[in-house]
Amino acid sequence: MTVKQLNNYEQTWLNISQTANRTAVDVAWRQWAILGSAARPTSPTTSRCIIDPEALILLSLTIRKEERRLEEMVSWWARVGSPLTSVQRMKSVVNQFEENSHASLAIFASLAAASGHRSWKRYAAGELLPTFLSETRGQSTLQLIAPATLMLRLRAAFGVGAKPDVLAYLIGTHNGSDSVSMISTAVGYTKKAVRDAVKDMVLAGLVHETSNRPAHYKTNRRLWIDLLRFEESEKRNRPTWCMWVPIFGFLLMARRLATSALSGDQNEHVTASLARDVVDRFQDAFQHHEISLPQKTSFSGRSFSEAFLIVTESLSHWLEEV
Repeated sequence: MTVKQLNNYEQTWLNISQTANRTAVDVAWRQWAILGSAARPTSPTTSRCIIDPEALILLSLTIRKEERRLEEMVSWWARVGSPLTSVQRMKSVVNQFEENSHASLAIFASLAAASGHRSWKRYAAGELLPTFLSETRGQSTLQLIAPATLMLRLRAAFGVGAKPDVLAYLIGTHNGSDSVSMISTAVGYTKKAVRDAVKDMVLAGLVHETSNRPAHYKTNRRLWIDLLRFEESEKRNRPTWCMWVPIFGFLLMARRLATSALSGDQNEHVTASLARDVVDRFQDAFQHHEISLPQKTSFSGRSFSEAFLIVTESLSHWLEEV
């Protein structure tokens, strides 16, 4: 059998596909292991990046064909973690993922409903695949100890909704304070929901409003670190907000673009244009995490695939360090 020799363009997109797939699978395994599942990650599980459960579920279900065991992780979470998972937020953030991620929401809703969590029943659709019905392994009760579980710890304490998620963002953000608009973009709730949440938390004294215009909101990070028994002096123990929704969204779109490029069904210049659009769409998340992007003007036409590979590899390297 003759093996097809790839040209430079095809090799670039193959590298993008492999990097995006490997990175997505690795991050998913790391986060499931931190949450107490039976996952065995290929890299350390001491990440301080605050886990976003809705984003993790959608990512895992979208890439499950590449890593079938992720179905078991999602089934486990549907059984033990559904009460700490937000129906409304998952409906909101799914729009930043691939189109077929809406089907992933329905699958998780079916799993949660089958596990006895009735709030998910109205969003369930169809019968569950046999692979989802097998016995799941992992802790029967959650132990939310690691810094990365901050959002879930706050949900356990204050209920599932905008308030604990906004508080998790304010504790974990390196900005120290942010406007309603920025917080809304980060946490995936509407501006009204965020505004109502910070208003109530200001009244309770948990959050403080600055004199900026527009107003910014902040909380006493050090006091929360002490209360939650994290070591402020040790960088690895400081919970840090990560923009998981756009990060996962980028990885999934990179996979899809690479599939189209390698199939040969799409014009190379059209693919390059779509790749530029993807980078533009998620560049705020890259800038938030200080992930350097190549100068787009240095890559014209179809050569933008090389810039897209640089972005994908930069994100992959950054994720290995957090």
